[in-house]
Amino acid sequence: MTFAELQNEAQKIYKRARTEAERVESEKAHIREVYTPKIAAENCADEDKAFSSFVNDCADEFESKVRVCLAECREILDKTLSAAPTNEQLNLLHVISMRGESVSENEFARLCSLLATNYQATKALQAIAKKNNARIHLSDKYDFEALTASLEWLESYLSDRVRDLRCFSGHKIGQLGNAFFIEGCRDPNYEERASRFE
Repeated sequence: MTFAELQNEAQKIYKRARTEAERVESEKAHIREVYTPKIAAENCADEDKAFSSFVNDCADEFESKVRVCLAECREILDKTLSAAPTNEQLNLLHVISMRGESVSENEFARLCSLLATNYQATKALQAIAKKNNARIHLSDKYDFEALTASLEWLESYLSDRVRDLRCFSGHKIGQLGNAFFIEGCRDPNYEERASRFE
């Protein structure tokens, strides 16, 4: 499951919670019209308990999807870290190393983009470049440390969204919650970090 798919699932879950909140409010209004204040208060409290249970179930469902998504990303990161360069990549790295300082920064940058699908090959190329006083900027999409930091940020962010959903009382879910849960709203920070895993 991608982070974009996770957000779509979260929006569906939130929409169900909003619909249930509207139903509960309507039911409570009806109860207050029909029953005496004491009985109405008891029945409304029962509705609130049922709604709270419903919201917890929604939050549990979302939290489960978050765990699956994060676990898949961790597995991908582990595979990225442990994948050895191919023989072709090793041969290329050896030739580049032999050329030494005659390799331009432009060549290093182009080679980096060609090797970007293999983390170990890219890091070896960065080491060769550094040894030859050249600098290579590695896109965050291919940088293990940047990906790890993004995943940690996403884990914290999504944990906060689970908490937002769990605390949803039927009225507000918070500004960041709105940006994440409401269809048509956007959270550029989430989207930017999530896009590194697409």
